Amino acid sequence: MSYDFIACARTLEESDLLSWKTQDIDEASPQEEEKLRKFLEQVLSIFPAVEEDGLSSEFWSYTPELEAGRASLVLYVSYSEASSFLHEVVRIGRELQVSIFDPQTSRIYRPDGFSGLTLEVENQASYIAPTKSQIREAVQGLSAKDGPSLLFMEEKGSSDYSQVAGGDGAFTLEWREHVGDNFKHYVAGLKSGNKNEEVKIFTNGYHVKVKGNERLGVVETVALLTAFAESRTRPNEYEWRDITHKFL
Repeated sequence: MSYDFIACARTLEESDLLSWKTQDIDEASPQEEEKLRKFLEQVLSIFPAVEEDGLSSEFWSYTPELEAGRASLVLYVSYSEASSFLHEVVRIGRELQVSIFDPQTSRIYRPDGFSGLTLEVENQASYIAPTKSQIREAVQGLSAKDGPSLLFMEEKGSSDYSQVAGGDGAFTLEWREHVGDNFKHYVAGLKSGNKNEEVKIFTNGYHVKVKGNERLGVVETVALLTAFAESRTRPNEYEWRDITHKFL
């Protein structure tokens, strides 16, 4: 059984949903064909199609080959090797501006995302180096009715993260940051709104209680996650309630 990836040298639509419909269009430009050729050369230099004894490598279910006029290339990898292959092929794709499609998980790993970040959505495959559009689509896809309703964004090599709970337009966002060996943990809130009342943010099968001004919409949630991705700095235009004591 093979695990199939698709490498695409074409400039994609901003939306992942639209990109799935256009990644296999023919009539590649010479620049796209050359980009894909260099990509395949680098991939095969790390994962050779032929072993030293001259036999075909068991890594590949089928040896990858370029097709004239196409800006995409299917990579048929042995299922057991898919996980280790993914990180290498995403790295090469970032270097050469090639996007990697994973039909098994419906994820697209784009070369222009936020490097060093992982975006995890409850019970779904992770985004590696997500783009702003992917962050927005992930938030819009959260639902308290049938899930997923939890989202987690983490910086590689760091214990800093931002997490979201909720769905269907109502969310709460928490932000953890470290200074040395210590950390602070905050709940994000709007400058306006009732800070004295308590409201429920519903998740799939549960709920979280927050202050009235801490119920966020899609726009605010995406803006805060994007701020984490871009600078790892909490925006001053929001209130930040310190709840560190709950984790000590």
